[in-house]
Amino acid sequence: MHVKKLVILVAGDIIESAGTRSYLRELISHLKSLNVDIQLRFFQFRLNAGSLSGYCYIPDFEYPIYIAPIRRLYQLLPRPIYRLFERVVMLSFFRKALRGIKKNDGLVVSVCLGGLHFFRHLVPENTWWLKVGLIEEEKQSYWRFRIRKKIEAQHGLVFSNRIVVSQPMSQFLSSEYGPPAGKELVLPCLVDLEKFPMHPNRDELRRKLQFDGKIVIVYAGTAAPWQCAEETVQLFELMRERIVNAFMWVLSPD
Repeated sequence: MHVKKLVILVAGDIIESAGTRSYLRELISHLKSLNVDIQLRFFQFRLNAGSLSGYCYIPDFEYPIYIAPIRRLYQLLPRPIYRLFERVVMLSFFRKALRGIKKNDGLVVSVCLGGLHFFRHLVPENTWWLKVGLIEEEKQSYWRFRIRKKIEAQHGLVFSNRIVVSQPMSQFLSSEYGPPAGKELVLPCLVDLEKFPMHPNRDELRRKLQFDGKIVIVYAGTAAPWQCAEETVQLFELMRERIVNAFMWVLSPD
């Protein structure tokens, strides 16, 4: 990704999703260390509460995010009508962001329901499709899921380069939409050791937590359906059959 300026265009949740916030923050930090000029354009959607709207800042993140205006409409309008309004605002947000990109700029996009392929004439050649999750993980109605798959198939055609979080994800996307026409990068989700440094008295801490002599498997995240909490417990049960001193430690806000 040899560019001087890189625009990262994302639609999703960064307020309630600590995983998205952490992944983007560390990705941007690394790129800035390489002297790349970063411009983030983040559209926050599906915000159930709060009065934030327009461009605003959130704790633990240095870049502004954009929320559809007139948030009170969320409480007043039937949900499908509000979603339609939100999508129209989002497409306008995308169009404005793409018009500001120059020919030699790089672009990273992560927009599951964005319909960004409508503006393919504005998408520069050096564009990377960032995939940090699969829509198959979410429990969706049949028609919603089929629509999302069609949009993703279009993204697979329009964006020739891909960034994925694992090799199995790469293989899955290739089986669904064909291999990328351009390049591919695997950038996994990792622990930020500046935020979670190694404890200086690790052995003492393990004794306090009664982890002495145990192999500790940590689950850190939410219990949303797409995080596969039940399947994670089932996997741990299989591990216990082979590792009798295994212990599962769950860290979750739920």
